Amino acid sequence: MKYKKQLTITLRILGIYLAILGILFLLVPGMAEKVFKISLPDPVLTALYGQVLIIIALMCFLVAADAEKYANLLWVFIAEQVGHVVILGFFLINGTQNFQQVGPSLIINIIFLIALLLFSAKEKAT
Repeated sequence: MKYKKQLTITLRILGIYLAILGILFLLVPGMAEKVFKISLPDPVLTALYGQVLIIIALMCFLVAADAEKYANLLWVFIAEQVGHVVILGFFLINGTQNFQQVGPSLIINIIFLIALLLFSAKEKAT
């Protein structure tokens, strides 16, 4: 059985999204502050977060290249999306951030989470 082609596409799009975010946080944190309407008070943690996002993006491309070989890593991306949804949802619910700040990222992460869960099921051999 093979993974659905949609999984490869989802992983590549997720990789592009995470790479863009990583580059923003790592190289142009001022732009990230404007895009997300947030304050990034610690430049070291901001740069580290950007670097981690870039590494996760590279992992997306690696797994997308051969989902069969790296199937166990699919749960890393699902866990990453669940983590983002829970954390962003928590900040929204408790009022730490408003919808304008976390809403777009929350919606995008929910979409990626659903796509990863739907497309991580293997196709039946025909």
